[in-house]
Amino acid sequence: MRTRAAMPRHSRYSYDRWRDRLFGYLARAFDPTTAEELFQTLWMRIHGARGGYDRARTVAPWLFAIAANLRRQEWRRRSRRPEEPRPDVMPVGNHRLGGGLGACR
Repeated sequence: MRTRAAMPRHSRYSYDRWRDRLFGYLARAFDPTTAEELFQTLWMRIHGARGGYDRARTVAPWLFAIAANLRRQEWRRRSRRPEEPRPDVMPVGNHRLGGGLGACR
């Protein structure tokens, strides 16, 4: 991954100017780890789509449209495939593992 110092000057300017607002937009919808992952993906998409940006228009709606599409895509992905259950957390009332609460009496 390229560091900020290795970015072209115009990319550094855009990143410095928009990172807090765009990260905040994602962080309001997701946990910090997911927001960070999506933020990295967002900048890759912005970089890939920069050729389609019309300089006659303002940049904020373009950037936030890309962020909104990424956010919707993550919500759809989560609705199709729910989070995996954690093996370190036992469900309450699991009677198959030794009789449940009644076995303690």
